[in-house]
Amino acid sequence: MPQFPIVTNNIHANQIIISDKNIIKHVVSVLRLKVNDELLLIDENEKAYTTKIIETSKDSIVAEILSAKQSIRKLNFQLDLLQCCLKSGAMEVVVQKMTELGTKNLYVLPSYRSVPKFSSKDVKNKIEKWQKIADESCKQCERADKPNIFYLENFEKLQDTMKNYDLVIACVERSSDKTMKDVLRNTKKHNSVLVIIGPEGGFEEKEINFFKENNIEC
Repeated sequence: MPQFPIVTNNIHANQIIISDKNIIKHVVSVLRLKVNDELLLIDENEKAYTTKIIETSKDSIVAEILSAKQSIRKLNFQLDLLQCCLKSGAMEVVVQKMTELGTKNLYVLPSYRSVPKFSSKDVKNKIEKWQKIADESCKQCERADKPNIFYLENFEKLQDTMKNYDLVIACVERSSDKTMKDVLRNTKKHNSVLVIIGPEGGFEEKEINFFKENNIEC
């Protein structure tokens, strides 16, 4: 069943009125849904509404609420990803897949071997684009919560960010000391985990030393 975001202000008694032009276009023109077809709508409080379309127009969709319940379509712990900057197409795939896997926050960081170099204007436009991709992926996988995307200017910013996590793991392709399975087997259950992945060319030696100096599993 197609899923779309709403806010509680859209709810009026036993009906939900959708006025978002993009959603209307997607429902009516792309999916070609009509009166009596069902929609799954989810609000900012992660409450899911199974609804039936009772009216469509170019300005709105009116749907009757058939049932409502708190959505459980999300991870039971906080999993976040820090991805060093990748080329455009690869970055878009990462955003899509991390959303489908349930990642709550995505941090994008320029590392020494990252090919893209973004200006402040580029960063703003990129984040907006990546957020749209994440929002679309939420519709596809019917997840309850939307991911957030942030840009970190340098590794010093990472140092501040990682203080918020119980466990931080850096995936270093040149390290053969331990595997991901070893790290997870030897650690207790954590409520918040940050996974760090490098760019196409991998991490520079000084970046690996940064991980070790800050007690990051790598």
